[in-house]
Amino acid sequence: MIVCAVNYCIIYRYILERRRRAFAVMRICGCTRGRAMCMYMIEMMIISIVTLISSIVIFNRALYPKLVCTFEYMEYYFEKDTYWTISMAYMIVLICAYVILAARYVKNTPVKLIKEV
Repeated sequence: MIVCAVNYCIIYRYILERRRRAFAVMRICGCTRGRAMCMYMIEMMIISIVTLISSIVIFNRALYPKLVCTFEYMEYYFEKDTYWTISMAYMIVLICAYVILAARYVKNTPVKLIKEV
């Protein structure tokens, strides 16, 4: 979970770096820090949820049938509760990482954001 969250943060940090100028213009036009933080968090969470759902579907359709043949107790342990627990742990780690990442970019002033580009 931690490695996955770090991977997403590295990817999204690059996206935020590329958007510094657009963010500075939004801030000059009246976008508050809270609104910008909310906008970034919603965007990151949508991407994360879509990725989580697609990876669960791929696992269940492609990998799970082949793994059940090899590992005899896998059907017993991989139930809906297991998926729910893994998904919630994944989302909690990502939310913590995303809050730290987005807060780092939102705290800068528009002038500082434009100078750093």
